[in-house]
Amino acid sequence: MRKEGRAVLAALAVVLGAVGCGAEGTAAPVPLATVVPRPPGTGPLTKEVVRADLDGSAANARVPANSRGSLTKDVDDPASPLSCVVRFMGFHEESVPVDIPRYERVLSELGERGWKQRGERQERKAVDGSDSQFTVVLEQRGWRLKTEYRNIGDGGTVSLAAFDEACLKRTGGGGEVRQG
Repeated sequence: MRKEGRAVLAALAVVLGAVGCGAEGTAAPVPLATVVPRPPGTGPLTKEVVRADLDGSAANARVPANSRGSLTKDVDDPASPLSCVVRFMGFHEESVPVDIPRYERVLSELGERGWKQRGERQERKAVDGSDSQFTVVLEQRGWRLKTEYRNIGDGGTVSLAAFDEACLKRTGGGGEVRQG
């Protein structure tokens, strides 16, 4: 079966499950949505495509999106270097832990969307020797993506910040995203 056919069947299964096609009087379980990765190398890598990559990868890894909004809101002013950035931030919740395995899953999901690691993975340890921070930089077609996991005690955070390098140069925001 072709990829398009599988994607349509997967979407149909999610929709049918969500509308409750179970037996009368019983509630069908609502499946967690799965965002199917786009085919690699298709079309320009626009801000919207990058937004979908970040949100879809986090959703598939079950990293809860930031409810505070302001940390993930895109800037639309084309003269601002901030308009060149797409961000996602996910925080640990009691019902959904944000931990290292979820961060690893986000990286895997991004890899399925064509993002390739640049440089070495950076790791920092806490004073007690436990893992406290991981940083991995990925890139794809003129975009650089800094991913980060931080252990903040009772849980963790996953942050993703993608930078359109040509846009940064055009707006005077630089163009180099450093690791670590």
